[in-house]
Amino acid sequence: MERIQNIDQENSLEDKFLIIAHSQGNFFAEDIFNQLPESIQQRTRILAFSPFTNFQGISSDKYDYLLREDDFPNRLKNLPAIAVPEDQHNLPSWPGNSLLSFFPGDRDSHKIENYLDINQYPQGSQEDLLVEESFEQAKVKIQELLNFDSGVYQDEQIIDPGFEDSSSDSFFGFPIEDNNDIFSGISNLIRTYAKTLYIVYGKLSDSYDF
Repeated sequence: MERIQNIDQENSLEDKFLIIAHSQGNFFAEDIFNQLPESIQQRTRILAFSPFTNFQGISSDKYDYLLREDDFPNRLKNLPAIAVPEDQHNLPSWPGNSLLSFFPGDRDSHKIENYLDINQYPQGSQEDLLVEESFEQAKVKIQELLNFDSGVYQDEQIIDPGFEDSSSDSFFGFPIEDNNDIFSGISNLIRTYAKTLYIVYGKLSDSYDF
């Protein structure tokens, strides 16, 4: 929250901010948004992957989400502590999952790379087509979320998002290559519209790694 405010003040520009969150990280994204000054909230959007929250109190035009039919939040949506967006799932199930089984298929459905990493499966396989679908939907949703007038009518300099290890050749464990890294298409699209990207993610257990 402080970084967003500092960047906004340092540039004296009405930047657009996009928070991308996964799993329980959406609770943190929701909290960050709610603590931002109203002037920045108006220019901040959230893209939620596999959210456990329905972002109550946040206007529906300020967030969007991607959720598989068999992913944990959609499967557990009837529990009191789980609140997924009103439309519930908007992506099909991951192959091989059984509606009566929580492991291991659900973990595959929940993994962020199975929403975004378009290079990990053989081309044309069922898994490849499902990842490609969610990846393309993510790009569309980012464009729709950021398609609003921020009030800026001058050329703006792209701000370094300032990840702690910007020199690393990996990003949350995913290899980064010039032409085909997991976030290349999305990050390039974001840079067209937004000045800062925060990714917030959570784990279901200590043994569940991205």
